[in-house]
Parts: sequence; C-alpha cells; structure tokens
Amino acid sequence: MSAKPVKVKICGLTEEEMVDAAIDAGADFVGVVFFENSPRHVSIERANELLEFVPEEVMRVGLFVDADNAFLDRVMNHLRLDLFQFHGRETPERIEAVRQEYGMPVMKALGIASAADLDAAQAYAEVADWLLFDAKAPAGAGRPGGNALSFDWSLLSGRKWPCPWMLAGGLDAGNVAEAVRLAKAAQTGKVEVECDTLEQVAEAVAAQADIILLDNMAPETLRRAVALVAGRAKTEASGGVTLESIRAIAETGVDYISVGRLTQSARAIDIGMDWAAEEQP
Repeated sequence: MSAKPVKVKICGLTEEEMVDAAIDAGADFVGVVFFENSPRHVSIERANELLEFVPEEVMRVGLFVDADNAFLDRVMNHLRLDLFQFHGRETPERIEAVRQEYGMPVMKALGIASAADLDAAQAYAEVADWLLFDAKAPAGAGRPGGNALSFDWSLLSGRKWPCPWMLAGGLDAGNVAEAVRLAKAAQTGKVEVECDTLEQVAEAVAAQADIILLDNMAPETLRRAVALVAGRAKTEASGGVTLESIRAIAETGVDYISVGRLTQSARAIDIGMDWAAEEQP
C-alpha cells in the first residue's frame, strides 16, 4: 500500500507576497511564527491578515515554542489554524493534552544530532500527528531549531514511524536529491519532487522520484521534460495552467495536470465538460 506523496511546508511567512508565492508554488502547508525571539515572529493580528485568504486546501500552521493554553486560546480566538507546530521543550504528555483540548492535529519538531535523539522521538510518534526532524540547535543558540543547518540524514535510514514526518533545515538545490533518496529508503510511500528546469528534472529522475511536478513550464518545455523522464516516473504539470493553455499542456503527454484554482471557475468547468464531450466518439 502506498503512502501519500511528500508534502511541502513553508513557514515563517511575514508578508502577503510570501504567502501568495508559497501557495502558487504548490505548498501544502503555510505557517506563521508566534515566538517573539524569532526574526520572523508576527503578532496575532498580523497572522490573521496573512492567513485570512489562504485556500481551504492549504493547511494553516501556527508555530509555537512552549506556549501555554492561555496563549493558544488568544490565537484561536482571533484566527483559524489547521495545525499546531510545537518547537520547544514540550513533552509527549503536553502534545497529547493539546490534541485533546483543541481537537486539532499537532506537529512536533525535534532537534536531531544523534541516534539517541531519534530513539527519544519514538515517544512523540505515538501522540503527534506529524513529526518534524530538524538539526539540533547549536550550543548557546537563542532560538530552537537547526537555524538553517542540516543534520546527518542517514540517521533516519531504516527507521519506520507510525505517523507522517518532515525534514527541515538546510534543504537546497544541492541536496534535494539526497533528501529524496533518503525519503524513499525510510518509507514505502511515493516521493514527489517539484522541478522548474530540465536540469532539476534530470536530477529527480536520477534520484528515482515517483512523481515529478513540472512547475510553470511552457508546453514545449513540458514535452521535453516528459521525454527526459521517459516513463521512469509520473509527470504532473502545475502552475500557469489557464483556459487557453490547458489543451496544449494535455497534448505534451504529461500524466496529470494540476489545475488548482482554475477549477473554482464555473466557466472552467463548463469548458472542461465541452472539451470532454468533443473527445467522445
């Protein structure tokens, strides 16, 4: 049985333009930080402005560090969140208590530097809905988390978790192929990689991704990408899909087309139905 494809979370957003860019790029989660020591901290009122118009299919995340119920209540009284992310010293008992009190899914971030840290994470895997593995904060750091550093991802090899998990910290174009390889080795699910150049497509194929998301590519580039993949993975066109371009995109040979907000238009649905009718013998 296959698990869901890899999900993408972009957190620490502080401007409407950043939120829009994350959504347009296909992020599954967008988040704001409620930790005052963070340079990306936002007020409750500002968070409401940033998340107010996020589409229903994108999860709104609030990042907290050792927050008590009084503060969680203040946040929830002012805006809607879909997921709590805790990045402090919260115990497994605290995570379970929040889930029961608020009836919301919880992601627990855990600093990893050794196999012992992963052993300790097992207790959280039994009570959290998601785990997030980050580098352990450097000695003397004033903020939790890996501070854009990565840890030895090979520590995760061979480990199975009863809940979904994410990698954080130090991800960039130079190491995403290794992250994909690790994810495939550590789980039995499908791995999806987003690419916006043919070079990235080649890297994703070499990393044995299951689904390659071709983002904002013109039809001719899509056709070349499909030829490059050559059936070794499923291809999905995403971004830039319009009523005028959807037929040309379909003719490139991609396996899927992600139309996103296009389907929210009644006119798009009508045209899609007309198109389907034209294809009938």
